[in-house]
Amino acid sequence: MRCKEIETREISDRRKCIESAFAFYAAFLLANLLQALYGAVDLFVIGRYCGAESVAAVSTGTQVTQIITSLITGFTLAGTILVGKYTGMKEEDKVEKTIGTTISFFWSVLSGAYCFIFDLYSAAPVAASGA
Repeated sequence: MRCKEIETREISDRRKCIESAFAFYAAFLLANLLQALYGAVDLFVIGRYCGAESVAAVSTGTQVTQIITSLITGFTLAGTILVGKYTGMKEEDKVEKTIGTTISFFWSVLSGAYCFIFDLYSAAPVAASGA
């Protein structure tokens, strides 16, 4: 009887784990689907009222936005997985280091993007005459 109880509990635990994973997966799937639909609606509206150049610009912008969103989601997910792993292992020092590293990473990316945009718009225009 004892083996039967252990086997039943393992099956129940696996089922709970799979259900949690699917719920997690569904949230990411829904977020990506909404992002893709946003880009499609954007293209439809621009295509209806503007020219081909505008459609090309929005298409390119949508792809860049999708890539950036996927990168941010991936890095955030990686940090979350590591924090969960180290929390489960009861290694608080690694949890703190992982959180600090994740925050530092995103802070440096945001600072770099801000500096790039600031430099881009504050730079003096280059003369086209070649003088």
